[in-house]
Amino acid sequence: MLPIPVETIKRRRRRGILPRERSKRTLTSIVAVVLLIAIIGTAALLNGRNRDSASLALVKEIRADHVAPLALISTAASTHRFLFLSDIPGSTETKLLAGSVIDTLAKSPGLDMIILEVPSDEQPYIDTYLDSNPENAAILMSRPRLLGNAGGSQAVLALYRRVWKLNRSLGAARQIRIAFVDVPNWPPAGVQRPRETASIYASRDRAMFDQIEKTVLARHPAARILAFMSTNHVLRTGVEKLRFAGGQPISVTPLAELEAKEHPGEVYSVLVDAPSVASSSGKPGTVGATKVFDIVRRNLPDLGSSFGMRVGPGFDVLREPVYEREVGGVKVDIEPHDYHLRDVVDGYIYLGYGAKLE
Repeated sequence: MLPIPVETIKRRRRRGILPRERSKRTLTSIVAVVLLIAIIGTAALLNGRNRDSASLALVKEIRADHVAPLALISTAASTHRFLFLSDIPGSTETKLLAGSVIDTLAKSPGLDMIILEVPSDEQPYIDTYLDSNPENAAILMSRPRLLGNAGGSQAVLALYRRVWKLNRSLGAARQIRIAFVDVPNWPPAGVQRPRETASIYASRDRAMFDQIEKTVLARHPAARILAFMSTNHVLRTGVEKLRFAGGQPISVTPLAELEAKEHPGEVYSVLVDAPSVASSSGKPGTVGATKVFDIVRRNLPDLGSSFGMRVGPGFDVLREPVYEREVGGVKVDIEPHDYHLRDVVDGYIYLGYGAKLE
């Protein structure tokens, strides 16, 4: 039988009459893809195990070192004149904690001033309310900006009323005052361009610092202070980087850091971790203010709904632990990147679902 000419074989293969031979190159490609998939799968498995191992290290430290939230606060306030306590807008739990902290500090070691991020031009109304006798809460209820614009207004009202009642029992010599230190135009009224929102936001920490130093401490230079503010303002180191479309990032130094530089060794900052407003149903997969929240919720249900502790090396397993936020089209990043929790705060308080502190 005569051999088939090469050209004929090629023509028949093009027509599908003869099967094509698989090239070594095709086989090699298939093997490479399979190996790549195996490598990716193995890496994912190892990373998962590493994360689990890191979480277990943090869980171990929390189990060994946790205390009651108010015990942490009392210890910190006994050695520091400025106590920064973080709030979560719309959270009732954080306001209840603040109320319990006020009660605790008023009795010992003492409390003279509460600093809040409420527009400073509302100051006359809170002063008039605290001096009213009998109590006239209608003064507060007629001022929406005093009660917050992100929900939780009843909890804020309860906080003011708690201070009024405390003052009645403490006597004239130990009266607690409340100072509003935020800029008058925050939060902006109506819809603002991100550039304008960023400009106002960037002015706030420095303006609040000036208000505390030039107004509050000028009148009460030895005042023992509780500053109850949203998370980014209580960071004692780091930089807030404001990013928005069409503009250069703006760097902001947090209020707690400004005070720590002005009063070395006198500032103690506590980050409060509690469910966000959107996660109040308690369903799986919800988050608090930091990455720590879900680790505790999953692994330490036996500790109860609340605890506090000093932020130690065990927290270093989490990098960039504080969840970043966005305000009016402006993203508020925390830098430097890859920071640890103990780089930016001193203490940590967990408030789980149903936390009771009163």
